[in-house]
Amino acid sequence: MGHEAVSPIAERGFVRGATVQLVSDAGEVTETRDIRARFIVVADGANSRFGRGLGTSRERKWPYAIAARTYFASPRARETWVETSLGLSDPNGQPVAGYGWIAPMGDGNVNVGVGVLSSHRNIKSLNTLKLLTAFSASIADNWGIDPEAGLKAPTRLRLRFGSLLAPKMGPKTPPPATPPAPPIRSTATASRQPSWVADWRPMFSTRP
Repeated sequence: MGHEAVSPIAERGFVRGATVQLVSDAGEVTETRDIRARFIVVADGANSRFGRGLGTSRERKWPYAIAARTYFASPRARETWVETSLGLSDPNGQPVAGYGWIAPMGDGNVNVGVGVLSSHRNIKSLNTLKLLTAFSASIADNWGIDPEAGLKAPTRLRLRFGSLLAPKMGPKTPPPATPPAPPIRSTATASRQPSWVADWRPMFSTRP
């Protein structure tokens, strides 16, 4: 766990593997190794450094999300559904073009976070940490959390949605040409078939 694929291995326009940094339990890089595979799945999010190494870029005219998250102990940590809230409000009670989430982790803790679209009217002045504090207080009773007892300092991040990235795939390779179908030849003889077969045979024969 904790190993990181830092760059793709590309040959003749195809991804053949990745250069991976192996990390020890102490968090130190112990080795860099090239690992090759038949299939490569890049699933590290829209803000993917690995993807940028393949030539992807973000459509800057489209909005993204600014988010903050943290963790709390909760008696509902083993539930199998993620709860989301679209009725997000700032500390002053004003509606915000964003969302909140509570994701049970299965280990006694829940991941609580908020996200606001960059198209929000006051995005530059909006404090996502204060928004997270207000949202955590609003769900405290329902999820049995203490909003003043976060398990770690809140993390702020920028979320770029996958649809903002292009290209979605590499250059297309044209399919191989389909070989022509073999000519149809009649092997029937007039003596063994009805007379109408002999009359129609020249239409299917390739012989002059």
